[in-house]
Amino acid sequence: MTQVRLMKSVVNPMNISAVIREFLIFCEAQGLSEDSLRSHKYALRKFFRTYQGELSDSKNIKASLSIMLQGVQDAYYNKQLNAIRKFFDYCKDEGITDSNPATAFKYRRPTVQIVDHSEEVVKSFLKVIDKTTFAGLRDYIFAILILDNGIRPNEALQLKVEDVNFAAKQIRVRREYSKTRIERYLPVSLPVLQEMKKLIAVRPTTWKTDAPILCTFDGHKTPARNMQKRFRDYSLMIRETITPYHLRHLFGLWFIRNGGDAFSLQKIMGHTKMNMTSVYVNLADADIKKSHEKASPLTNLMSPKRVRSLTSK
Repeated sequence: MTQVRLMKSVVNPMNISAVIREFLIFCEAQGLSEDSLRSHKYALRKFFRTYQGELSDSKNIKASLSIMLQGVQDAYYNKQLNAIRKFFDYCKDEGITDSNPATAFKYRRPTVQIVDHSEEVVKSFLKVIDKTTFAGLRDYIFAILILDNGIRPNEALQLKVEDVNFAAKQIRVRREYSKTRIERYLPVSLPVLQEMKKLIAVRPTTWKTDAPILCTFDGHKTPARNMQKRFRDYSLMIRETITPYHLRHLFGLWFIRNGGDAFSLQKIMGHTKMNMTSVYVNLADADIKKSHEKASPLTNLMSPKRVRSLTSK
């Protein structure tokens, strides 16, 4: 693809939008996902509503970026900064600017908050989903699929029928809709596959063959925000907040608690680095420590209450 090169002398607030369009086209050609493209577009629009100057004005760009990133949570901070840094990397490579002023800002190490729920709460959540409707059965499959293998919610919403190998009990997360842009294969339990077959069986023959499995009632991709809203509605029914990502957290925790190993968990969940996986391991280790303190035979033997009961005989 031929790139349009804009000279530094002609870039001004009036044609920055043209540079942004070219940048997004470039990102799309590099295989960036639709969600990432949307996120980049949103961040750039937000930034250039604050900054109205030249792309070569590093000092004022840094000042505007400081305002934009002030007081936001770590994960959101990193997402917005990533978009701005990539944009100015593109500008530098295209000869529009001499440097990337956004590199003066460092990424933050986000504080990971893993949410835990009891099995009783999760069972109650699943129970309130009405599986007699198409949307309800879809929501139920979406929930148990994430609980079964920790697939990311957005990855689950893009699965197609051809991505499921029913005989091998396996699903494929394609590179184009994987968050890490790495294709991977995930195991799926038989109960999940059986529910999937029910949903696929009621799909109208008029739908396009590439309609996602967990689609809307008319065969289109279910927006993540719609699923989040439906989860809020279900949560109100049981008076406990459960989100799609909570279920992914639960998979990671329960996998380790039930004897799974960290390296398998990293591969299944699609973590590129072990530090994220280690959060689940550390939490599970803390559970083991608490259980040991509570159930250790020696602790019970040496406790004052236990000693009195022994000497009283």
